[in-house]
Amino acid sequence: MTAFSLAVIPVSTACGGDCPVYTHTAGGAVQTSALIEASGIAASRRTPGYFFTHNDNTNDQRVFAVTAGGALRATYTIQNATNVRDPEDIAVGPGPTPGETYLYLADTGDNNNVRTDIAVYRALEPSVPASGAPVSENLPADKILLAFPDGPRDAETMFVDTNGDIYLVVKRLTPGKVYRAPFPQSTTQVNMLEHVGQLPWGNTQPTGGDMAADGSAIIIRGYFRMDYWERPAGATVGDILSQASCPAIWAIEPQGEAVCFINELRDYATISEGANPIVHLFYRQPPPPTIGAFVTALLRTPDDPDAILAFDYNEDDDLNGRDIRGFIDALLDN
Repeated sequence: MTAFSLAVIPVSTACGGDCPVYTHTAGGAVQTSALIEASGIAASRRTPGYFFTHNDNTNDQRVFAVTAGGALRATYTIQNATNVRDPEDIAVGPGPTPGETYLYLADTGDNNNVRTDIAVYRALEPSVPASGAPVSENLPADKILLAFPDGPRDAETMFVDTNGDIYLVVKRLTPGKVYRAPFPQSTTQVNMLEHVGQLPWGNTQPTGGDMAADGSAIIIRGYFRMDYWERPAGATVGDILSQASCPAIWAIEPQGEAVCFINELRDYATISEGANPIVHLFYRQPPPPTIGAFVTALLRTPDDPDAILAFDYNEDDDLNGRDIRGFIDALLDN
């Protein structure tokens, strides 16, 4: 399977300089006939290595947990999901209980811009079973009703910030507008969304996105592009998404709409609509070694994921003086 990246003229980007480089690996095809219109994907945080995905179907409240190899591990039915019209994206993020992670399902699609009943369903993230036969479970969920301040909109991209704010990106406007539902969201009244920014490019129909678990990066895709932004501490989502992005690679898919970050290294995954869709994996590559970059990395906090990715030569998940020999060898090899 081929992966592509757009050729771009160098510009000032929200990535703080050089754009990250990724490589592509095709995972496995999802082995269930129940998933035929995968519209969103999210990486599990309770059980790393598993993904949640769902159909883009009316009255389909199911969420499927699969491996990168495509094995079905669980089917979850979202309770309290009434009159589901067009579920478009899924995310994992914080919620009402500190220390817990939650699964968010966005019933926010509206091709004709007529809906007044869009909603996001929020359930405690389940622990995906690693072995045995696939399980089926019900997930109690809160129903968070939302409304756009400027009339109905078609939103297929959702992600959740580290503080519990929910973000939607509109698909059929030029450019795509970004809206926020601040935390805590009401579960008894309609939450009026706030317009906080817009994408820097024209109408390429954003269809899915995600925010890194630590809030440090955002990725948004359309049918024919993938865009990545790094987010410095203290920067608002609206400001970052209004800046020029880094182009990210993607794989040819029948109708690829979904993307999610996988881990703290900001690797990401995609999936497409269609029968037995393939889970595609994209791995961030370390930059070429330089003395200046190595010294700078040593002075950073020990758990800096970028520094560890680039310079943890002895593979002890730490960056320290024991990596100096490996750095010298890498420098000589280059």
